[in-house]
Amino acid sequence: MVKKRITITLDKEFDEKIRQLQVDFIMKSNKSWSYSSVLSVVIGEGLRALSHKTKSAKDEKPSKKQ
Repeated sequence: MVKKRITITLDKEFDEKIRQLQVDFIMKSNKSWSYSSVLSVVIGEGLRALSHKTKSAKDEKPSKKQ
């Protein structure tokens, strides 16, 4: 996968949650996790969840009234 460097601004609350996930990943895997790696996991999971919801919404076509 090709990576691209970008700059973003996050709410302090999101930053703290990502940092806590980073700690959890490090503790559970016993290896290092960069902030950007954790953020990529979070974004990837979020995009998959949104894609699934969008696909489900498209499958639920409203019934036509006659």
